[in-house]
Amino acid sequence: MSLTQSTQTNSDLIKTLKLEPHPEGGYFTMGWLGEQKVPTPFVDNAPSRNLASTIYYLLALRPSSVVEQDAAALEGSELAVSVKSEDGSSKRLKWSPHTAVFHNNRSATMHLHHAGRARYTLIEAFPLPGQRPRIKEVVVGTDSERGEVRQLLVEGGDEGWWKMSEILEEDIPKDSEGDEALERVGCLISEVVIPAFDWADHQYMREADLRRLFEDDEASIARFLPHVGCDEDA
Repeated sequence: MSLTQSTQTNSDLIKTLKLEPHPEGGYFTMGWLGEQKVPTPFVDNAPSRNLASTIYYLLALRPSSVVEQDAAALEGSELAVSVKSEDGSSKRLKWSPHTAVFHNNRSATMHLHHAGRARYTLIEAFPLPGQRPRIKEVVVGTDSERGEVRQLLVEGGDEGWWKMSEILEEDIPKDSEGDEALERVGCLISEVVIPAFDWADHQYMREADLRRLFEDDEASIARFLPHVGCDEDA
């Protein structure tokens, strides 16, 4: 599905909005940060947080040469992230411009659609004892007749979810269509985080986290493992 009916390409949006690679995948830029401080209801004994924050966030198909440059730029920036395994070792997150790895934020996040579409997969972060986690798949887009939504709320706290997003496979152009076709496929949204985003409230899924959720359900583990940013056996 086309990102936009205007003349803007993914490269145009990245330049105009001053987006940079996000460690979880895709591109982002900070927007507004509320100056007022409030207690967060989602983290016990946590310091206060800013009232709310916003970002632009873009999943984008891009030529392979550009992807390599962006991945290298992220690796050399202060945003580069390593995830600690349970044995104490650290490994870098895998990065993609069109797929975000599973992550969890303790604050509530509202996703507001601007252009294109993407599929969000949500896994219940804190299922009841003895129960398997609930799984939701939601497409953020404009086709309401097909169940697509323009707003998606991902709850925080004990109602929270592991979340990842990706460009739908059916929207990916054939190789023969060239780089210009790639540049017109993506999904641009805004995220409103309440209370404001804080890295202390953010967590990336590890393989051990996935296995704790699904235990002996090897089919679900195999389904979601490619979207775990740091494979502990890598």
